[in-house]
Amino acid sequence: MKHTPGPWKWWTSNSWKRLKSDNNGYTLLSGYACYDNVIDLEISESDMALIAAAPDLLEALESALSNI
Repeated sequence: MKHTPGPWKWWTSNSWKRLKSDNNGYTLLSGYACYDNVIDLEISESDMALIAAAPDLLEALESALSNI
């Protein structure tokens, strides 16, 4: 399985929301929060937390599966 390793963190600057990897600085997801009253990337705080936790959740799932 290939994916960008975590940890992942959300950054917001100049109305841009970016999900970035701390390990290599790659931007995984980016979108303008609001432009001319049109939202390009609308995401709740709880969804942001769930997405950022994906690498840790994958690791926990793989560990659980290996113990079953």
